[in-house]
Amino acid sequence: MNKIIPILSLLFFIQCYQDPFFELTVKIKDQNSNPVSDVLVKIEIIDLNNGSVVEESIIEEYFEETTNSSGEASFSFDNKALVTARVCYQNTSSLLYCAQGHVYLEENKTQQLELMLQSSAVEHDECSYCVEF
Repeated sequence: MNKIIPILSLLFFIQCYQDPFFELTVKIKDQNSNPVSDVLVKIEIIDLNNGSVVEESIIEEYFEETTNSSGEASFSFDNKALVTARVCYQNTSSLLYCAQGHVYLEENKTQQLELMLQSSAVEHDECSYCVEF
């Protein structure tokens, strides 16, 4: 009897454990706050000191997802990280729009990041990362 109680307690705690999750939802809006669909969102782990992609990161170097009709793209990660979301969008008039933002992923919480597309001229280096898209 003395051995059964600790064994049952151990089994109970083992069954209750769940792996932590790290999730991110990126919402893309135009300058009128309308959601924008079919926009490619890239998530990268960026060194904020020099702006370069962190090589050999704990998680993959980048993730990509296209926004749905609500202007949202969702991502799931295995680990905690500081990530950068980058978006480049060229409309039917061939105007380039871009946006980027940073967010820290927290354990067991879905982080929200809302980005508003801004008109940009690549020659002014406002969206130099769009050249890589």
